[in-house]
Amino acid sequence: MFQPPSLQNEFSLVFSGDPALALPDDPDNRTAKLRVAQETGVWRELLKPNELPTLFRFRSIHGAPLTWLQAETARKQRNQEEGFELVFRLALRGVDNLANYQPTFVHQDGQRLLDHESLDFIYSLGRNLGMPLLGRSIVLELAAIVLNRAVSGVPPK
Repeated sequence: MFQPPSLQNEFSLVFSGDPALALPDDPDNRTAKLRVAQETGVWRELLKPNELPTLFRFRSIHGAPLTWLQAETARKQRNQEEGFELVFRLALRGVDNLANYQPTFVHQDGQRLLDHESLDFIYSLGRNLGMPLLGRSIVLELAAIVLNRAVSGVPPK
């Protein structure tokens, strides 16, 4: 008998460069701790005292939205970076602890997507700090994790 998998409806991710994170210096240990937090959603062990990270809340992409994503990427011959941006826009549901940021969404072909203005706000992060690519790094890193979950699932714990 077929049974659908248990799907997590929403999960939170934190950018690895978030200033609230206190990550180990050892690259292997750092990678392992980040991976566990990303898979479990438990970030408190990686936080500096009295700091709150910016939490990006995503929905899992599966079923019809995943089919739409694959078709949209192929139909418009998007490159890898454009594909990651589309994943980010499709999966994002909200952001916590980012000033007064309130993302807005549009509907396209029956899919709810982050609008371009809201995405541009994220892309603008870091510009006034002399880090013009910070926002792009956030989008690409988190989208890669979301896409990996969409394709491979979350490893069982």
